[in-house]
Amino acid sequence: MSKIVFFDIDGTLLDHEKKLPTTTKQAIRQLKDNGIFVAIATGRAPFMFEWLIDELELDSYVSFNGQYVQFENKVIYENPLSQPELEKIIDDATNRNHPLVFLNEQTMKANTDHHPFIQQSMESLKFIHPERDDHFYQDKKIYQSLLFCEKGEENYYREAYNDFHFYSLAQVFYGYLT
Repeated sequence: MSKIVFFDIDGTLLDHEKKLPTTTKQAIRQLKDNGIFVAIATGRAPFMFEWLIDELELDSYVSFNGQYVQFENKVIYENPLSQPELEKIIDDATNRNHPLVFLNEQTMKANTDHHPFIQQSMESLKFIHPERDDHFYQDKKIYQSLLFCEKGEENYYREAYNDFHFYSLAQVFYGYLT
């Protein structure tokens, strides 16, 4: 019987400064040496933790809260957002002046040049504000989108878009659409 253990990234593999402690590396190595299969399970996009996969010599993960799964370096499951539904929420968010960030497994793009809510969110993850690309979502599989608005304004989206799952993650609401 094989055993597997999944680790989240923030606050589990990485400390609160988003650094990988030496003790964590040693513990992962010990698990692997004891024949336990080690994988990552996270809401993050794969490009956001590629360095961690390399550093820990892992080849399996569940990303985007389950929307994109890789096992032994092979994609075994993917569930991109519905293009027609994504277009509806983009129109709605644009009309309400709520910025969006679109993520696939390789990168992320925003629908605005700069927005303080996006900036704050990205800085908390040690990333820079993504470049603007208004059409990024049109010809790529999008596994997650971030919607930024003031607290309380997210209720409109939760009620209007039942096909999406929203997660509130900060003082300012930003929802993962999955």
